[in-house]
Amino acid sequence: KDMVCVVSSASKGIGLEFTKQILQRSDCKVVGIIRSKYESVSASSTLHHLKSAFPDRFFIVDGIDLEVQKSIDEAATIIQENFDHVDMLLNVSGILGDNNIATPGPERSISGIDRDWLLKSLNINLVGHVMMTKALFPLLSHRNSPNKDLPH
Repeated sequence: KDMVCVVSSASKGIGLEFTKQILQRSDCKVVGIIRSKYESVSASSTLHHLKSAFPDRFFIVDGIDLEVQKSIDEAATIIQENFDHVDMLLNVSGILGDNNIATPGPERSISGIDRDWLLKSLNINLVGHVMMTKALFPLLSHRNSPNKDLPH
């Protein structure tokens, strides 16, 4: 049985690096969940290269917004339609403010905390991960493992 790994988000940063390393160092099939193939020229080029290098093992599910439950559910549906299990789920997407207007970032200082940015950050960096795990939970292979006492 092929191992299947889902990486959310696979388009840049640690998610992109996990995706590259898993593809290069294993025979695992990788499903990369991304917001957009065109987030940056660099990300688009890297994703295209990975898809060309691993056409039978790298699958992209794009257009997924972790702030929108319907979008998370759509990702799970696409994955369920193509795979009967998931062996590993890496929820590594996240945002970090950089003091720009669009990304003010409460992470920088307590005096700079902005309620709307904090809620957006928590929604992506925490809530989105929990909801993605919930949506993919039926596919996670540990449900078929010897440890069937795990809570569902």
